[in-house]
Amino acid sequence: MISKCANPSCKSSFRYFRGGKLFLVDQHTSTLVHEHGFGEQEHEKEYFWLCATCASGMTLTRDHRGRPRLKFIPHTELMAS
Repeated sequence: MISKCANPSCKSSFRYFRGGKLFLVDQHTSTLVHEHGFGEQEHEKEYFWLCATCASGMTLTRDHRGRPRLKFIPHTELMAS
């Protein structure tokens, strides 16, 4: 359950779906190997929310292991949108 902004330094609480951005992060948790030797990725999905203030200058991405990671949006990209 989402209770606050994904930015650890932000204290905004999630109360309504009308502000900020919601992210669904699909994390690869492990690989299952079947009896025939075929591998199958096991996935864990989790929602994250950035409040409107934080979402105006950052986004949520995944690192090389599939874990959520905050990324600042360069000022030039903000001006283009």
